Amino acid sequence: MYRKLLKEALSLTWQNKYLWFFGLFASLLAGGGEYEILSRMAGGATREDLFPGLQRLIEAQFFSKQAIINIANNFSQNPVVIIVIFILFTLSIILICFTLWLSIVSQVALVNNSSQIIKKQRLLFRIRSGFQAGIEKFWPVFGLNISIKVAINLLIFLVTILALKSSFAYIYYVLFVLFIPIIISLAFIVKYATCYLIIKNENFKDSLLKGSKLFFANWIISMEMAFLLFLINFVFSFLVVFIINILTQPILLLSVMLFQKVSFAFFG
Repeated sequence: MYRKLLKEALSLTWQNKYLWFFGLFASLLAGGGEYEILSRMAGGATREDLFPGLQRLIEAQFFSKQAIINIANNFSQNPVVIIVIFILFTLSIILICFTLWLSIVSQVALVNNSSQIIKKQRLLFRIRSGFQAGIEKFWPVFGLNISIKVAINLLIFLVTILALKSSFAYIYYVLFVLFIPIIISLAFIVKYATCYLIIKNENFKDSLLKGSKLFFANWIISMEMAFLLFLINFVFSFLVVFIINILTQPILLLSVMLFQKVSFAFFG
């Protein structure tokens, strides 16, 4: 059964290679999110590690009073540098927002266009059709993505709190194993809900309800598929990270140099 499903999925994407474009950007946010979080938990993430990006900013004292004073002093002494840094920071925020938007739109487009291909519906403007569907369904699908990430992080936070209050050394990993099915279940419910929302044109509430019913009616198959997808995702992610590391070494070097310049401008 799984071999047939994977074969049909591979055939569909191979015959419609433009879907690779949507799949690439959809994976930036939607694909593998729960697997990345599970991997972080398996590594023994502490409570402070739940939001590593924010934690690093706090540790670097970007929100401190001294940082603001240093910015003001550097602006008065060398306004050009501060203006350039501000422009780069603004461009970074815009790029992050655009990437988020494109990821959600691509997720909708991937489901929408795949459904139309399976239904043998002819798409004259395939990429444009996907973007139109993505823009139309952006906010509901964005809400589903945010919901699953908030729910999973709350579960991880709960696991960490229970582990910290326990004297049993391995309680974290015991709770982690117990919470794995819950996290995967939530992830699949959201995936099913997303399909209901896009394909069946259900509203946010009804899509979640129907997605939950579909999951619990087929929970054994869903769990087996989750394990198979985890293996595929792990292998694919390893290859992608390996290739990206090779291609981005020069960019990383320049980023480190820029970060050193920014840190000097902020903290003197």
